[in-house]
Amino acid sequence: MHEACAASGMQDPGAFLVRNTLEAAWEGFVRMPIFAMFLSFIGAITNVWISTSQRTALVAAYLIPFMFAVGAAALVHGFVLTGYSSTSVGSIPERC
Repeated sequence: MHEACAASGMQDPGAFLVRNTLEAAWEGFVRMPIFAMFLSFIGAITNVWISTSQRTALVAAYLIPFMFAVGAAALVHGFVLTGYSSTSVGSIPERC
């Protein structure tokens, strides 16, 4: 986190930690509910599409394992790209 603090140009590590925490919270409190509403709308449209005939329900049933695998691969890929490490989460740098 030292590199991020130095790159931000802030001098106070505590203020940097607060700003960084608020920016991260914005993602969860604003973006995620909007994304959830979008996915709910897509789910409702898909439900109408599946309930119209038995053939479309069968096609959707075969697609579900593929969709699950793609979602799991996307999560793994995201963790690899970010270089997620539990040791760097929440640590306050001594100085920027």
